[in-house]
Amino acid sequence: APPVLTRAFAELSAGMVNMSELRKITEVPFPFPYSQFLSYMMVLQWLASPVVACQLISKWWWAGAAIWLLSTSYWTLFYIAQEIDMPFGEDSNDLPVELIQHQFNENLLHLSSTRSYILPDFISAVSVKRTTAMSMTRQTLRASKLQTSFPKLKKALEQQLEREEMAEE
Repeated sequence: APPVLTRAFAELSAGMVNMSELRKITEVPFPFPYSQFLSYMMVLQWLASPVVACQLISKWWWAGAAIWLLSTSYWTLFYIAQEIDMPFGEDSNDLPVELIQHQFNENLLHLSSTRSYILPDFISAVSVKRTTAMSMTRQTLRASKLQTSFPKLKKALEQQLEREEMAEE
């Protein structure tokens, strides 16, 4: 198989592997007992930390600030973990799956269009001050392009060659 086609199949294979990984995320829930235990421990930490902080820190406002910072940090991490556990849905922080799928479909349609089969002729964009060697190289390149076995591509290249010749006249 040509290298480009091999790369395309490799990308499709990688996409299927990633899709199965995403399926694992959505279908295998976080263990409920573990989640309940974390919630219980967070509440216990929220209740016990002020008592311990008041015993260890002499100033009450330092103890309050430390406990507020710790409790807020732990609860924030807990809620972030819950959001990461289920990244798909309708929340504002969830992944825009429909938009991603729509863009992927548009890219596939673009790749399957006939215009994507035509190779760009970068040499024609070179300024008018081409050297003779460049002209010779271009003619050789055109001749090798027309030896392709794809009829649609050959026809498109011939039409492009005709348009360029008309533009040069």
